[in-house]
Amino acid sequence: MDGEGPYRSSKPIPRFICIVCWKSMSSYAGPCRTCDVPRLDLSDPAVREQVRLEAEKRLQKSMYREYSVMALTSLAVLAPATWWLGGLVFALVPAVTMVAGRAYAALRRNSAIATFAARRRRISAELGIDVQLDEVDARGDRSPGQIKDDAIAHTSDVDPLQLEMEPLLVWLGAKLDD
Repeated sequence: MDGEGPYRSSKPIPRFICIVCWKSMSSYAGPCRTCDVPRLDLSDPAVREQVRLEAEKRLQKSMYREYSVMALTSLAVLAPATWWLGGLVFALVPAVTMVAGRAYAALRRNSAIATFAARRRRISAELGIDVQLDEVDARGDRSPGQIKDDAIAHTSDVDPLQLEMEPLLVWLGAKLDD
């Protein structure tokens, strides 16, 4: 028998997840094979919220990692100019980091930086005001020094905040053990 029929689904549905390793899912209750802790039921709203919080935590961690690499790269690029500019080099690092971050997000489609830019653009459109990390006045006008997110926001297509539960579990890297 091939396991398929009128009363059997062709693909098992994940119903339980381990929230310790975030890698193990199962159709049946029981302990995780790697962590040996009980998997929790995905139908529970508290567990679903934990999954979303873990995805958001990973996205923010990825963004901080990307900006850290950009800052270190900017410092390395500007280091030879230290004998010309002296301590002014350290004041230029944040500006070069932001430019490098924008270029990186434009080149790397699903970077965390591009994902957050797309999220800011979407929330700005929903609220009707410009949501930025810098100042926003009552009219939604941006200060002259701000860079628009529109240039890189269109490149991002995966925001964990917008995903349904099954694609979100795939985004987290959870695999079905059954």
